Amino acid sequence: MMELQPHGIAPTLRAVHRPGTSEHVGYLLTDSCTPPCVIPCDRLGIPVGATASAADGIELLLNADRSDTIEVFEALLPPVLTDDVDPHSAEADWVWRRVVVVEIGPASATLRPEHPSPTERGRTFEVPIPADDLLHRARV
Repeated sequence: MMELQPHGIAPTLRAVHRPGTSEHVGYLLTDSCTPPCVIPCDRLGIPVGATASAADGIELLLNADRSDTIEVFEALLPPVLTDDVDPHSAEADWVWRRVVVVEIGPASATLRPEHPSPTERGRTFEVPIPADDLLHRARV
């Protein structure tokens, strides 16, 4: 059985790594159901499955494809992304914009607009992990 490793980013979020390679495959978020259950989450901390036992959650993460780096997400952002944007401080004129993952680290992820305007090219922004309160999967 695979051991869950505390990641230091939230007391109820546990990192899951692939046995043998230590590849980070996602997180298990502790749920308050009885018996203790978890919600499997991708590497951004966004749920990818229903509430399950820890063993079932781990199996789901180990067998899932690694689409979190190629999927398109949406984030609430200003109409034009600036260097000083804080995704936690949404304002009334912000809209849900399509974004893509640039990099996922242990405590944060870097994203960029999917179709940046000329003034946004090269601009990125960071979100903390878990990012489920700031991102959602874009509808295709």
